[in-house]
Amino acid sequence: MTLGAPAVTSSTTPGMGIDWLQQFFGNCTSPECSFDFIPLHWYGKSWSNFQKHLRKFHELFPTYPLWITEWEFTGFTSVATANLEKQALQWLDAQSYLVRYAMFAPKEAARMNGKPNGAMVTDDLRGLTNVGKIYAGLL
Repeated sequence: MTLGAPAVTSSTTPGMGIDWLQQFFGNCTSPECSFDFIPLHWYGKSWSNFQKHLRKFHELFPTYPLWITEWEFTGFTSVATANLEKQALQWLDAQSYLVRYAMFAPKEAARMNGKPNGAMVTDDLRGLTNVGKIYAGLL
């Protein structure tokens, strides 16, 4: 069995995100406090910020494989989201320290918490959107 550290957000607010995880590792020093990987989340509007965030995680925690348990580009049209997704998937697959990833919420637009352009499932729940098809490797 593998054990992940606590998953954190991409927030840069002091006491949250990477800062919180650094504090956690600083206080969690007993032999029983060991982890096999670090899960993380990222949401944002910039491809370069996504890359910077992941690279920073790797620089700060170089001995841990990273699992992106949720990620999403926000504030884009569905076409732009699909294009960013293609670019991201190629890049993610090329990074040896990123061993798992999952886009946020494989659901229909109505249940996407105000971010419908990242929906992977059609509204009738019978098929995949272009974003879903790209993620599944069908486009």
